[in-house]
Amino acid sequence: MDSLAREYPDLFYMDILGYGTEYGEPIWYMKISDNPEIDEDEPAILLHGCMHADEILSTEVLMHYLKDFSRRYNENDPRVLNWARGLEIYVIPILNVEGHKVVEDGITWWRKTCRDNNLNGVFDTLMDGVDLNRNFSLGWSGGPADTSDFFYRGPWPFSESEAQAIRELSYRKKFIIAIDYHSPTYGRPEVVYYSWNRSEMGGLAVDHKMLLDAAHNFATSILKDDGINPYDYSQSSAGNGYHRMWQYNRFAAIAFTCEISDTTIQDTSMVDMICEHHIPGIEYLMDRALGTGLNGLVTDAETGEPVWAEVKILQAYHPNMARRFTIPETGRYRRLLLPGIYTLEVEADGYRTKRFYNLTVHGDGSTIFNVEMEPGRLYTGVDEIYLPDGLALKQNYPNPFNARTTIEYTVGPADYSEILKREFPVNLAVYNLQGHKVTELINNIQHPGTYSITWDAKDRHGNPLSTGVYFYRLEVGNSPNRIETRKMLLVK
Repeated sequence: MDSLAREYPDLFYMDILGYGTEYGEPIWYMKISDNPEIDEDEPAILLHGCMHADEILSTEVLMHYLKDFSRRYNENDPRVLNWARGLEIYVIPILNVEGHKVVEDGITWWRKTCRDNNLNGVFDTLMDGVDLNRNFSLGWSGGPADTSDFFYRGPWPFSESEAQAIRELSYRKKFIIAIDYHSPTYGRPEVVYYSWNRSEMGGLAVDHKMLLDAAHNFATSILKDDGINPYDYSQSSAGNGYHRMWQYNRFAAIAFTCEISDTTIQDTSMVDMICEHHIPGIEYLMDRALGTGLNGLVTDAETGEPVWAEVKILQAYHPNMARRFTIPETGRYRRLLLPGIYTLEVEADGYRTKRFYNLTVHGDGSTIFNVEMEPGRLYTGVDEIYLPDGLALKQNYPNPFNARTTIEYTVGPADYSEILKREFPVNLAVYNLQGHKVTELINNIQHPGTYSITWDAKDRHGNPLSTGVYFYRLEVGNSPNRIETRKMLLVK
């Protein structure tokens, strides 16, 4: 990593994330960005490996990814340049540094940290160590409490400084994607696990469809060691102290566990192939981080300053889950979603709560929706705001028609960030089969909303029109993408 950071200082930044629990060994990470030494207001991804000390294929995959990224960056690969400009990617090849040194010293089956559980000052494989993937707070109490257990949860949640380092970085960056890479000491090989089924949180995850979609696309982008079949994907149950569960609960991240290959220490002749198989999976994750979702800034309506606010997507919310907040320094919130119509609620101490209905998330990138919060310390209600459904032109009624017909249409902004401020030039006109404009029904400025107008089947001069097919066209603003046309039949 050090050589890559020196060779590509405009792409990589290498630093110490934290220190090991027992001996204080440094835990190194690499940040990938076009401004790697600056904290930018960009979506963040976390990829880490060797949480379990013997699972060295995870380290191999992540180091291969760093080298592949640097090579393609040097070749001006447009996809790589786009990821570097639009994302902050944090890579931790070895999280459990101290435990991994035990493996390097010859105890190749060791998976835990080196915590001296019996406080005798001597490393003892029968009593010492904590399983880092049982040390996160969600479900921690359900993990093994016996220090001799292979999966010992630790004396308390986040007892291990390695887990604490992940926690502090995650609170700072609020990762929207977080992947922990493993290799199977036990259980299924070549599989991606996603969250969850927890009875105390309503069963299936509130983002189940989105997580299933992402798990499918991630897993099927990775070839198994046979070079033919893709990785499997599976919904995990509750889990006890797992990293992926904690990340999803706390930050609504797409958080997966990826089990690489079918063993922890693989035949060296297979390693390069396995690493190469995983590159398309990581590429999917980077594209997904820049893809469909919702993001915006929450600010004070009077000062423009960032507001630390709780942000809820009511269609993906459960009261027993952790509260999700904006980044305090910027007021930014981010949420990966599937395309659809959502209800957004924003709440902050000292401000009027706002609830926005009919917020459309499109499938061609992240939808931007900024929120201005109005101070109101004594106000306990909710400001409910019904957003228009965007540009929509309905079929006229009746149709066919004789003397008159009604046309209903909806005007909405192309960018929801300006929903409460904008007025729009609106033109609604009728054309004949030859494409000639016969009359103009609307040509003025209108606010977002739903409108209707009745047409009396006459042209612009007041002359009745003859039987035939006519078209009515709605145009909002000056964009060719903001035009809709429908057909109607006049019968005399």
